[in-house]
Amino acid sequence: MHNIIATIITLYLLVALISWIYNYFNMYIFLIIILLIFGIYFIVYSASDKFYIKKYSTKASSKFADKYNKNNSKYQPSQELSKAQDKVDRMRALLGEIKQRNGFQYSQDSQETQNKLDKLKNLKKAEDSLDKLIATHISTLSIKKDQLCFKDEYGLIDSSRWDAEVLKFIDKVCNKFLPNPTAYNHQKISSRIESAINTHKKNSKKKAYSEAISPIEYEHYCARILTSCGWKTRVTSASGDQGADVIAEISGIVVVIQCKKYTGSVGNTAVQEVHAAKDFYNAHKAVVVTNSQFTKSARQVASKLGVLLLHHDDLLKLIEKLDIKKPRQI
Repeated sequence: MHNIIATIITLYLLVALISWIYNYFNMYIFLIIILLIFGIYFIVYSASDKFYIKKYSTKASSKFADKYNKNNSKYQPSQELSKAQDKVDRMRALLGEIKQRNGFQYSQDSQETQNKLDKLKNLKKAEDSLDKLIATHISTLSIKKDQLCFKDEYGLIDSSRWDAEVLKFIDKVCNKFLPNPTAYNHQKISSRIESAINTHKKNSKKKAYSEAISPIEYEHYCARILTSCGWKTRVTSASGDQGADVIAEISGIVVVIQCKKYTGSVGNTAVQEVHAAKDFYNAHKAVVVTNSQFTKSARQVASKLGVLLLHHDDLLKLIEKLDIKKPRQI
């Protein structure tokens, strides 16, 4: 406002001064004076603007500072910074507690998982050791089962003697040779023995005759031949067999067989024993089977008693070689 009034007054004075000079001086002097006047005006006007700018700038800055201080009279930077730092510290402490708790839980879960894995590994090792031990005695176990399991007079399978043999095997063999016997129970061992025996029998059916097999294995070999031909067979126990190693039955016909794996010739003793077994088991026919030959005396006794003398290859056609007119019930 002051600047505008000063400008109007200055212009009025200039117009009056110019009119006076124009009336009393010539043209050249008039132009020189006009230029001087404008130069002086310019200098004065510039100085005046700088003065007012400085004045009002200082005043405005002072007002802004007063207003800011008034509105923020309660603001204390150090106190607010302290509060913020306290919040950060509390958050860090809480975060650390959460991490520690979760880390402990993770560690605990990992330990439980590791314990389970160790337990499974130990169980697997124990089962492998048990299977190896059973495999070592599988031939004997398979033979024992065939000898000790039989049909009673009611046609039911009596496995009581076999069950006792399994318990004997567990107590005398498993508990002695297994690294950790307490990791097993009788039921589990019995189950694995039965499974191993079944697998062994399936594999044994595929095996051909060998001179290296034992006399007991030879009995089972003969029984497998008959089984493949449709006969129901049972291998008797080594003791108390009454002269019969294998008892075979088909269509109501019962045959007792004595198996002789010899390097020499089979004598008449085997013929007499199987003939006695025929009466003991109430069978229809008595047979002596061998991998070898029979003596002349054995052939004579067999012809007299009606005992059939065969090589084990002849068992495939046993039903054709039997001369039985009337089946007998047992």
